[in-house]
Amino acid sequence: KKAGGLAGALSTTGVTMVATLEPRALALQLAGNVDKASRSRKAEEGDGPEDANAAADTRLKLRTGLSVDLDEADIVDDETLLMLQHGIAYASSVGTEPLVARMYTQTLLHAPERAFAAKLPPIHTVCVDYSSVYGTDSVAVDTIVMTDELGQRLSWEDHQQFLGRLRRDGKAIYLSMRTMRLAALGARPPSPAAIVARIRAAVGAAVAAEGKGQQLSACRDALASAIGEGMQTDDAITHALRAVLDEEVMAQLRDKQRLGALGAVLAASKERGVKPTRWQGLLLEMLEKLVSLEASALAPKLSKLLERLYEADLLAEPAVLAWTAKEFGGNAATRPELKAAHLAARKGAAAFVAWLAEADEESD
Repeated sequence: KKAGGLAGALSTTGVTMVATLEPRALALQLAGNVDKASRSRKAEEGDGPEDANAAADTRLKLRTGLSVDLDEADIVDDETLLMLQHGIAYASSVGTEPLVARMYTQTLLHAPERAFAAKLPPIHTVCVDYSSVYGTDSVAVDTIVMTDELGQRLSWEDHQQFLGRLRRDGKAIYLSMRTMRLAALGARPPSPAAIVARIRAAVGAAVAAEGKGQQLSACRDALASAIGEGMQTDDAITHALRAVLDEEVMAQLRDKQRLGALGAVLAASKERGVKPTRWQGLLLEMLEKLVSLEASALAPKLSKLLERLYEADLLAEPAVLAWTAKEFGGNAATRPELKAAHLAARKGAAAFVAWLAEADEESD
């Protein structure tokens, strides 16, 4: 996997083929979701001089080396034109616009490889579903990328067929270790429960470890392993926090080892680009879930708990205030216990929030 996720995996020298479940949706996402109103097709017309001949007036220039007939452009929406304008096309078993299909075929079959030596071709990224993979034998494609949502649904044999599309000097990129293991070994990834168990084991080792370096290393490994297996970053962090703190949180926060492990989870999260406010929000949401488990016991103690986390530099005022102001986002009719925990947690935190306000007034 290259740095930067899918965007970082795209070729800088030739055409990239990205295999996915929803080719059009991914193509539009890669194009940047440009505002149609601010980038209308009219802005692309009239590039030539005013006295251009009639033939030139029948063409719409999308980008250098890529222009289409106005008649073709009129029957597709602006999103599609903007996608092509960004050098991206797609192919799907159903629903591909004729203009996009022509651009896709032209990219793969008619552009000579030597034209790509100095710069990217006009269409440099093609998103395809699995049925379209077999139509991509082309020297123009020097990078193939398998997305997780499709890769997890394919057999080992399917992955070998996909890799067979790669030319001799090209690159094949998988976006997670989980999918690459399936492609290379035919081994199914571990279950979510098994991934959570690994997180808890690694973070448990961090709690017991001596020294900040060992704690950070254990938490770093816990997050890297879980995210590499396909777990979302926020979910991995939440499970790591839950491995440090449980219903006995009040007693646990008197333990320097536990506080050190929380700090290590924070540091490991920062290394993965997670901002402190986001991490603190996850911590507060996790504490709210503990309230739902132990509402009568923990909620009244929440202000004292938040104060300890604040004094340990694991919470900051902006995150606390944002969490306090957050409205309940669930369905109170089907999950009334979560609504009750939401209210109980904020009631329990009221004294701490008031203390923050008083401290601000005194500092002013």
